[in-house]
Amino acid sequence: MPKVSVIVPVYNVEKYLNRCLDSLVNQSLKDIEIIIINDASTDNSLKVMREYENKYNTIKVIDSPINLKQGGARNLGIDIAKGEYIGFVDSDDWVHLEMYEKLYSKASVTKSDVVDSDYHVSDGNNVLTTVTSNMPDQLGELTSMQKKGLILHSGRMWTKIFKTSLFIDNNIRFPEKLSYEDNPVVPLLLVHAKKLEKVNEPLYYYFKNLVSTTTTKNSPHHFDRLRTSIILLEGFKKDGLYEEFKEEVEFRFSELYYINTIKICLANYDIPQIDRLYEIRDYMRVNFNDYRKNRYFNRIIKKDRFLSKINDFDPSLIVKSFNIYIKLVSRK
Repeated sequence: MPKVSVIVPVYNVEKYLNRCLDSLVNQSLKDIEIIIINDASTDNSLKVMREYENKYNTIKVIDSPINLKQGGARNLGIDIAKGEYIGFVDSDDWVHLEMYEKLYSKASVTKSDVVDSDYHVSDGNNVLTTVTSNMPDQLGELTSMQKKGLILHSGRMWTKIFKTSLFIDNNIRFPEKLSYEDNPVVPLLLVHAKKLEKVNEPLYYYFKNLVSTTTTKNSPHHFDRLRTSIILLEGFKKDGLYEEFKEEVEFRFSELYYINTIKICLANYDIPQIDRLYEIRDYMRVNFNDYRKNRYFNRIIKKDRFLSKINDFDPSLIVKSFNIYIKLVSRK
Protein backbone atom coordinates (compact mmCIF):
# COMPACT_ATOMS: atom_id res chain seq x y z
CA MET A 1 0.00 0.00 0.00
CA PRO A 2 1.42 3.44 -0.89
CA LYS A 3 2.03 5.80 1.98
CA VAL A 4 0.47 8.77 0.19
CA SER A 5 -1.86 9.13 -2.78
CA VAL A 6 -1.58 12.55 -4.44
CA ILE A 7 -4.65 13.56 -6.44
CA VAL A 8 -4.32 16.12 -9.24
CA PRO A 9 -7.39 17.33 -11.17
CA VAL A 10 -6.46 18.67 -14.60
CA TYR A 11 -8.40 20.92 -16.95
CA ASN A 12 -6.69 22.76 -19.82
CA VAL A 13 -3.37 23.46 -18.12
CA GLU A 14 -0.88 22.05 -20.61
CA LYS A 15 1.18 25.24 -20.18
CA TYR A 16 1.83 24.48 -16.49
CA LEU A 17 1.37 20.73 -16.20
CA ASN A 18 5.01 19.69 -16.64
CA ARG A 19 6.06 21.93 -13.77
CA CYS A 20 3.46 20.35 -11.49
CA LEU A 21 4.12 16.74 -12.46
CA ASP A 22 7.91 17.11 -12.34
CA SER A 23 7.62 18.20 -8.71
CA LEU A 24 5.57 15.07 -7.95
CA VAL A 25 7.48 12.35 -9.81
CA ASN A 26 10.70 13.59 -8.19
CA GLN A 27 9.41 13.42 -4.61
CA SER A 28 11.89 12.08 -2.07
CA LEU A 29 9.07 9.86 -0.77
CA LYS A 30 9.16 6.92 -3.18
CA ASP A 31 6.23 4.94 -1.79
CA ILE A 32 3.71 7.25 -3.41
CA GLU A 33 1.00 7.09 -6.05
CA ILE A 34 0.09 10.05 -8.21
CA ILE A 35 -3.46 10.02 -9.54
CA ILE A 36 -4.06 12.52 -12.32
CA ILE A 37 -7.60 13.13 -13.52
CA ASN A 38 -8.17 14.60 -16.95
CA ASP A 39 -11.38 16.56 -16.43
CA ALA A 40 -12.47 16.57 -20.10
CA SER A 41 -9.66 18.92 -21.16
CA THR A 42 -9.86 20.33 -24.68
CA ASP A 43 -6.15 21.16 -25.01
CA ASN A 44 -3.15 18.80 -25.00
CA SER A 45 -3.23 18.15 -21.25
CA LEU A 46 -4.19 14.49 -21.69
CA LYS A 47 -1.27 13.93 -24.05
CA VAL A 48 1.13 15.30 -21.44
CA MET A 49 -0.46 13.13 -18.76
CA ARG A 50 -0.13 9.98 -20.89
CA GLU A 51 3.55 10.73 -21.50
CA TYR A 52 4.19 10.82 -17.76
CA GLU A 53 2.05 7.73 -17.18
CA ASN A 54 4.11 5.77 -19.73
CA LYS A 55 7.37 6.92 -18.15
CA TYR A 56 6.60 6.61 -14.43
CA ASN A 57 4.95 3.61 -12.77
CA THR A 58 3.83 5.80 -9.84
CA ILE A 59 1.35 7.63 -12.08
CA LYS A 60 -2.23 6.62 -12.83
CA VAL A 61 -4.33 8.61 -15.28
CA ILE A 62 -8.13 8.78 -15.16
CA ASP A 63 -9.71 10.21 -18.30
CA SER A 64 -13.15 11.64 -17.51
CA PRO A 65 -15.28 12.29 -20.62
CA ILE A 66 -17.42 14.72 -18.59
CA ASN A 67 -16.21 17.94 -17.01
CA LEU A 68 -16.89 17.41 -13.30
CA LYS A 69 -14.83 20.40 -12.14
CA GLN A 70 -12.21 20.01 -9.43
CA GLY A 71 -14.49 18.46 -6.84
CA GLY A 72 -15.83 15.74 -9.10
CA ALA A 73 -12.38 15.01 -10.49
CA ARG A 74 -10.96 14.68 -6.96
CA ASN A 75 -13.77 12.26 -6.09
CA LEU A 76 -12.70 9.99 -8.95
CA GLY A 77 -9.22 9.98 -7.45
CA ILE A 78 -10.44 9.31 -3.91
CA ASP A 79 -12.46 6.35 -5.14
CA ILE A 80 -9.34 4.51 -6.39
CA ALA A 81 -6.72 5.87 -3.96
CA LYS A 82 -4.76 3.14 -2.19
CA GLY A 83 -2.57 5.35 -0.01
CA GLU A 84 -2.73 5.55 3.77
CA TYR A 85 -3.00 9.33 3.34
CA ILE A 86 -4.32 11.55 0.58
CA GLY A 87 -2.92 14.87 -0.61
CA PHE A 88 -4.28 17.26 -3.23
CA VAL A 89 -2.39 19.43 -5.70
CA ASP A 90 -3.90 21.88 -8.18
CA SER A 91 -2.42 21.32 -11.61
CA ASP A 92 -1.02 24.83 -12.09
CA ASP A 93 0.75 24.66 -8.70
CA TRP A 94 3.78 22.66 -7.62
CA VAL A 95 5.35 21.32 -4.43
CA HIS A 96 8.69 21.11 -2.63
CA LEU A 97 10.51 17.90 -3.57
CA GLU A 98 10.46 16.72 0.06
CA MET A 99 6.89 17.78 0.82
CA TYR A 100 5.24 14.39 1.11
CA GLU A 101 8.16 12.70 2.85
CA LYS A 102 8.12 15.41 5.52
CA LEU A 103 4.34 15.36 5.92
CA TYR A 104 4.15 11.58 6.06
CA SER A 105 7.06 11.34 8.50
CA LYS A 106 5.29 13.78 10.84
CA ALA A 107 2.02 11.85 10.46
CA SER A 108 3.70 8.52 11.15
CA VAL A 109 5.62 9.69 14.24
CA THR A 110 2.71 11.62 15.77
CA LYS A 111 -0.08 9.23 14.68
CA SER A 112 -2.01 12.17 13.25
CA ASP A 113 -5.08 12.15 11.04
CA VAL A 114 -4.06 15.36 9.28
CA VAL A 115 -0.68 17.04 8.82
CA ASP A 116 -0.36 20.58 7.52
CA SER A 117 2.37 22.89 6.18
CA ASP A 118 2.70 26.51 5.06
CA TYR A 119 2.91 27.74 1.47
CA HIS A 120 4.50 30.21 -0.91
CA VAL A 121 2.51 32.39 -3.30
CA SER A 122 4.40 32.62 -6.59
CA ASP A 123 3.99 34.32 -9.96
CA GLY A 124 5.80 31.37 -11.53
CA ASN A 125 9.23 32.95 -11.25
CA ASN A 126 9.41 34.63 -7.87
CA VAL A 127 7.92 34.03 -4.43
CA LEU A 128 5.56 36.93 -3.79
CA THR A 129 4.74 36.08 -0.19
CA THR A 130 4.75 33.20 2.28
CA VAL A 131 1.54 32.30 4.10
CA THR A 132 1.07 30.50 7.41
CA SER A 133 -1.65 27.87 7.30
CA ASN A 134 -2.87 26.36 10.58
CA MET A 135 -1.60 28.00 13.77
CA PRO A 136 0.15 26.34 16.77
CA ASP A 137 -2.94 26.58 19.00
CA GLN A 138 -4.87 24.48 16.46
CA LEU A 139 -2.52 21.51 16.68
CA GLY A 140 -2.35 18.31 18.72
CA GLU A 141 -5.14 16.12 20.07
CA LEU A 142 -8.16 18.10 18.96
CA THR A 143 -10.57 19.35 21.60
CA SER A 144 -14.06 20.59 20.87
CA MET A 145 -12.80 24.16 21.32
CA GLN A 146 -9.99 23.63 18.80
CA LYS A 147 -12.42 22.14 16.31
CA LYS A 148 -14.58 25.24 16.64
CA GLY A 149 -11.55 27.31 15.69
CA LEU A 150 -10.80 25.04 12.75
CA ILE A 151 -14.30 25.55 11.35
CA LEU A 152 -13.63 29.29 11.40
CA HIS A 153 -10.09 29.01 9.99
CA SER A 154 -9.45 25.68 8.31
CA GLY A 155 -6.29 26.60 6.46
CA ARG A 156 -5.68 25.39 2.92
CA MET A 157 -6.62 21.94 1.72
CA TRP A 158 -3.62 21.48 -0.58
CA THR A 159 -1.02 22.15 2.14
CA LYS A 160 -2.21 19.03 3.99
CA ILE A 161 -2.35 15.28 3.88
CA PHE A 162 -5.48 13.58 5.24
CA LYS A 163 -5.86 10.05 6.44
CA THR A 164 -7.78 8.26 3.71
CA SER A 165 -10.13 6.77 6.30
CA LEU A 166 -11.50 10.26 7.03
CA PHE A 167 -13.06 10.25 3.57
CA ILE A 168 -14.07 6.60 3.52
CA ASP A 169 -15.41 6.11 7.05
CA ASN A 170 -17.39 9.37 7.04
CA ASN A 171 -18.50 9.19 3.41
CA ILE A 172 -17.07 12.65 2.67
CA ARG A 173 -16.79 13.72 -0.95
CA PHE A 174 -16.48 17.02 -2.77
CA PRO A 175 -19.41 18.73 -4.49
CA GLU A 176 -19.30 18.07 -8.23
CA LYS A 177 -19.58 20.58 -11.07
CA LEU A 178 -19.18 23.49 -8.64
CA SER A 179 -16.39 25.95 -7.86
CA TYR A 180 -15.45 26.69 -4.21
CA GLU A 181 -15.74 22.94 -3.72
CA ASP A 182 -13.35 22.79 -0.76
CA ASN A 183 -15.40 25.21 1.40
CA PRO A 184 -17.82 22.55 2.73
CA VAL A 185 -15.30 19.70 2.87
CA VAL A 186 -12.17 20.81 4.75
CA PRO A 187 -13.99 21.99 7.93
CA LEU A 188 -15.89 18.70 8.08
CA LEU A 189 -12.73 16.63 7.64
CA LEU A 190 -10.99 18.55 10.43
CA VAL A 191 -13.92 18.13 12.82
CA HIS A 192 -13.89 14.37 12.19
CA ALA A 193 -10.12 14.24 12.77
CA LYS A 194 -8.72 13.35 16.18
CA LYS A 195 -5.27 14.83 15.78
CA LEU A 196 -3.75 17.58 13.62
CA GLU A 197 -0.03 18.28 13.38
CA LYS A 198 2.13 20.44 11.17
CA VAL A 199 5.52 20.73 9.49
CA ASN A 200 6.50 24.34 10.07
CA GLU A 201 7.85 24.98 6.59
CA PRO A 202 6.37 26.32 3.34
CA LEU A 203 6.21 23.18 1.20
CA TYR A 204 3.55 24.10 -1.36
CA TYR A 205 3.83 26.64 -4.18
CA TYR A 206 0.54 28.33 -5.02
CA PHE A 207 0.58 29.87 -8.49
CA LYS A 208 -1.19 33.22 -8.55
CA ASN A 209 -3.02 32.87 -11.84
CA LEU A 210 -4.97 36.04 -12.63
CA VAL A 211 -7.22 34.23 -15.11
CA SER A 212 -8.37 31.47 -12.76
CA THR A 213 -12.06 30.68 -12.29
CA THR A 214 -12.25 32.36 -8.92
CA THR A 215 -10.71 35.64 -10.14
CA THR A 216 -12.32 36.03 -13.58
CA LYS A 217 -14.80 38.90 -13.84
CA ASN A 218 -18.42 38.32 -14.87
CA SER A 219 -18.18 34.56 -14.34
CA PRO A 220 -21.35 32.71 -13.30
CA HIS A 221 -19.11 30.38 -11.28
CA HIS A 222 -18.82 33.02 -8.57
CA PHE A 223 -22.30 32.09 -7.40
CA ASP A 224 -21.36 28.44 -6.91
CA ARG A 225 -20.38 29.68 -3.45
CA LEU A 226 -24.10 29.87 -2.62
CA ARG A 227 -24.65 26.18 -3.22
CA THR A 228 -21.42 25.06 -1.55
CA SER A 229 -22.27 27.14 1.52
CA ILE A 230 -25.58 25.31 1.81
CA ILE A 231 -23.73 22.00 1.37
CA LEU A 232 -21.56 23.02 4.35
CA LEU A 233 -24.68 23.31 6.51
CA GLU A 234 -26.11 20.07 5.21
CA GLY A 235 -22.86 18.18 5.85
CA PHE A 236 -22.70 19.13 9.52
CA LYS A 237 -26.37 18.30 9.98
CA LYS A 238 -26.04 14.94 8.21
CA ASP A 239 -23.14 13.94 10.45
CA GLY A 240 -24.91 15.00 13.64
CA LEU A 241 -22.37 17.77 14.34
CA TYR A 242 -24.50 20.85 13.77
CA GLU A 243 -25.76 21.40 17.31
CA GLU A 244 -22.30 21.09 18.89
CA PHE A 245 -20.77 23.57 16.42
CA LYS A 246 -23.87 25.61 15.63
CA GLU A 247 -22.45 29.13 16.12
CA GLU A 248 -19.25 28.37 14.24
CA VAL A 249 -21.01 26.71 11.29
CA GLU A 250 -23.62 29.47 11.07
CA PHE A 251 -20.97 32.18 11.20
CA ARG A 252 -18.91 30.47 8.51
CA PHE A 253 -22.05 30.08 6.42
CA SER A 254 -22.97 33.76 6.83
CA GLU A 255 -19.44 34.77 5.87
CA LEU A 256 -19.28 32.58 2.75
CA TYR A 257 -22.88 32.82 1.58
CA TYR A 258 -23.68 36.42 2.46
CA ILE A 259 -20.80 38.73 3.38
CA ASN A 260 -18.39 37.56 0.69
CA THR A 261 -21.08 37.32 -1.97
CA ILE A 262 -22.16 40.93 -1.41
CA LYS A 263 -18.64 42.00 -2.32
CA ILE A 264 -18.55 39.62 -5.29
CA CYS A 265 -21.81 41.05 -6.64
CA LEU A 266 -20.25 44.50 -6.69
CA ALA A 267 -16.58 44.03 -7.46
CA ASN A 268 -16.50 41.01 -9.79
CA TYR A 269 -19.11 42.11 -12.30
CA ASP A 270 -19.19 45.04 -14.70
CA ILE A 271 -22.86 45.45 -13.84
CA PRO A 272 -23.63 44.95 -10.11
CA GLN A 273 -25.74 41.84 -9.60
CA ILE A 274 -28.72 43.36 -7.81
CA ASP A 275 -30.98 40.33 -8.29
CA ARG A 276 -28.46 38.19 -6.46
CA LEU A 277 -28.20 40.75 -3.67
CA TYR A 278 -31.95 40.50 -3.14
CA GLU A 279 -31.80 36.70 -3.37
CA ILE A 280 -29.18 36.30 -0.65
CA ARG A 281 -30.82 39.00 1.51
CA ASP A 282 -34.15 37.16 1.36
CA TYR A 283 -32.54 33.80 2.13
CA MET A 284 -30.84 35.22 5.20
CA ARG A 285 -34.09 36.81 6.38
CA VAL A 286 -35.86 33.46 6.26
CA ASN A 287 -33.08 31.21 7.58
CA PHE A 288 -30.64 33.34 9.61
CA ASN A 289 -32.42 36.57 10.42
CA ASP A 290 -30.35 37.08 13.58
CA TYR A 291 -26.97 36.36 11.96
CA ARG A 292 -25.59 39.68 13.27
CA LYS A 293 -26.07 38.43 16.84
CA ASN A 294 -23.61 35.60 16.28
CA ARG A 295 -20.74 35.97 18.77
CA TYR A 296 -18.18 35.85 15.96
CA PHE A 297 -19.80 38.54 13.83
CA ASN A 298 -17.50 41.34 15.01
CA ARG A 299 -14.57 39.45 13.51
CA ILE A 300 -15.77 40.69 10.14
CA ILE A 301 -14.09 43.96 9.22
CA LYS A 302 -16.13 47.08 9.88
CA LYS A 303 -16.58 47.99 6.21
CA ASP A 304 -18.07 44.58 5.41
CA ARG A 305 -20.36 44.70 8.43
CA PHE A 306 -21.59 48.06 7.16
CA LEU A 307 -22.20 46.69 3.65
CA SER A 308 -24.20 43.79 5.04
CA LYS A 309 -26.32 46.14 7.12
CA ILE A 310 -27.20 48.20 4.04
CA ASN A 311 -28.02 45.06 2.10
CA ASP A 312 -30.24 43.86 4.94
CA PHE A 313 -32.24 47.05 4.57
CA ASP A 314 -32.25 47.60 0.79
CA PRO A 315 -29.77 46.11 -1.74
CA SER A 316 -30.56 48.85 -4.25
CA LEU A 317 -28.86 51.37 -1.94
CA ILE A 318 -25.56 49.49 -2.24
CA VAL A 319 -25.82 49.43 -6.02
CA LYS A 320 -26.61 53.15 -6.22
CA SER A 321 -23.68 54.00 -3.98
CA PHE A 322 -21.40 51.73 -5.98
CA ASN A 323 -22.42 53.31 -9.29
CA ILE A 324 -21.77 56.79 -7.92
CA TYR A 325 -18.35 55.66 -6.74
CA ILE A 326 -17.48 54.23 -10.19
CA LYS A 327 -18.51 57.47 -11.91
CA LEU A 328 -16.36 59.53 -9.58
CA VAL A 329 -13.36 57.30 -10.12
CA SER A 330 -13.77 57.33 -13.92
CA ARG A 331 -13.64 61.14 -13.97
CA LYS A 332 -10.17 61.23 -12.45
